[in-house]
Amino acid sequence: MTGREVVLDDVRAIRAGEPVLLLGQDQGVVALPASLASTRWTAWVVRHSSGLLSVALDTARADELRLPPMVVGGPASGPAYAVSVDAANGITTGISAADRAHCARLLADPATRPEDLRRPGHVLPIRVPADPAPAGYGFPEAAIDLCRQAGLPAAALLATVVDDGGNVATAAQVRALAAEHGIVTADCAAIGAPRFAGTLRKVAAIELPTGRGPLRAESYLDTASGLRHLVIFGRTPGPVGTQLECVTGAVLGGTGCPCRARLDASIARLHDQGGILVYLRSGQAGRHQDLTVADRAVSTALLSTAGFESRRPQERAAR
Repeated sequence: MTGREVVLDDVRAIRAGEPVLLLGQDQGVVALPASLASTRWTAWVVRHSSGLLSVALDTARADELRLPPMVVGGPASGPAYAVSVDAANGITTGISAADRAHCARLLADPATRPEDLRRPGHVLPIRVPADPAPAGYGFPEAAIDLCRQAGLPAAALLATVVDDGGNVATAAQVRALAAEHGIVTADCAAIGAPRFAGTLRKVAAIELPTGRGPLRAESYLDTASGLRHLVIFGRTPGPVGTQLECVTGAVLGGTGCPCRARLDASIARLHDQGGILVYLRSGQAGRHQDLTVADRAVSTALLSTAGFESRRPQERAAR
């Protein structure tokens, strides 16, 4: 099944008011269209999650509903939670699946007024900018994009999937849960890629010298960030990998950093096995870390722009 078909399945499920399991690097989030949140599916979300329910909505709409950030002037990373809310009317304690589904529908309803909500409550709104930068793209942004693609209000009910022991579920466990209950899964990177493909422009086709001979490469300018990324092609078709720029290790050869060795191994695989390596410029140097949803979305967008069907990145990435 191609990425295009998967996204269409996701949109179809969201349009029907059904959940979609969104996959990140190694965890998952269950998303429902807030405008169609039913008691049945909200209860299912509670059963298979931490029980902490959020509703992602546009920042401008949050301002209209007088839902300011929970933390002002704090760190810019992570979801921008707003003051928690309940529906002001038509509920009991606010904690039941029925009460929280009602609150989610209110948050998605364009006719809702600030006085229709009670603060604090049992649902956490997440303020999402209408045009998020690649670095800020994650589960909330992907869920809202799915709602928009389905022709529904840009508001999504979200919760982190956990296993039976209460631990955050791995991607493999999320896929098993999807198979058990017949729920559609979606890769956040595939959902977000179309947002960023429009800012990528091919600026050069080069022969990249390596210790084992030249490889064909293409350079792409991200007109939004000013960064230039590389797509490096092996001698034959093969696996697709993604690696983040690391100035400390790959460029300066820092002895405490494995990035140079990883890059050398990736280049060797291009010679031996073929395939493609997407080398993302980050403009930063720092500790090693896995690819984020945003990184994978940009990688997927680069592959699409270069005319290739994307696959899940297989490289551990570092900065």
